[in-house]
Amino acid sequence: MARCRPLARKHWRMGADEVSASLFKSAYYRKARRFIPELTMADLTAKTASGVRAQAWGRDGSLLDDFAVDQVGPVTLLRNAPSPAATSCLAIADYLVDQYLQARRS
Repeated sequence: MARCRPLARKHWRMGADEVSASLFKSAYYRKARRFIPELTMADLTAKTASGVRAQAWGRDGSLLDDFAVDQVGPVTLLRNAPSPAATSCLAIADYLVDQYLQARRS
């Protein structure tokens, strides 16, 4: 839990905003209208279960905007590959293979 404190301290407003939008239809409506100005409250249907997308952060509490590759012993960890990473999955694979081959040569 202590590792979460830098993230919570730095981004508590964003977290509160996200939680309120998931709890209150009016808060969600206000946020959605930023992207779709012609949206009306009648356009919103009954609430269903929502998903959660994990977000990785650095040790300093900064959010990682891109994927992160870490090496722990012989294991390569790919973290924070959000949906845009699907469009760059081949480039990510090339990068990982290059890293693997360089490590084998050393």
